[in-house]
Amino acid sequence: MVESIKTSAPGIAPLTSDPQTIEKRMKLMSDVDLAFSKIMKMNWMEVKHRALGELVAIYERLYADLKGIQTPPELLKPFEDKIADLKKAQGQLQELAFDFSPKTELSKLLLSSDVRSLIPSEQWESWQDAVKKNKRDYLLHIAQSQEKDAPILKGLVLLMAGAQSEAYSIIESSLAHPLKIPS
Repeated sequence: MVESIKTSAPGIAPLTSDPQTIEKRMKLMSDVDLAFSKIMKMNWMEVKHRALGELVAIYERLYADLKGIQTPPELLKPFEDKIADLKKAQGQLQELAFDFSPKTELSKLLLSSDVRSLIPSEQWESWQDAVKKNKRDYLLHIAQSQEKDAPILKGLVLLMAGAQSEAYSIIESSLAHPLKIPS
């Protein structure tokens, strides 16, 4: 989701000095903001930190596009402020997560009681072993076999595998099942 927005925004909503193109891009940005607000409600520091970095990049691209069509400086100011605020928030998140280890945190999450409640008891031991040995293909196999909870489990495994864009998209569509990283 994020990667596709970042790369396709200029193609989907190219900017010109025509107010309709600016309005179309602002609508896209509104959708992006809504998606990211949902992500920021999640309990996973890794997801929040990466999502915030992507949002900064998207706003920087918008700012560059607006500047490219000779937008007056006074109209650029709110975007400069937004980018500065996002970078500040990203720095604050980084301070909160200074000892964060993505693999450790994702492993904790994948072995948490919240996830255990989604995995059939007869598969839990295999799930634990696959998490510890980083057997992503096997984890995806188990996740996909869970009809109701397959999207959230698949999203978590994809995040573990480093496929952030796919994971964010799947997780964002499954926010009805929030999970917490155990302490």
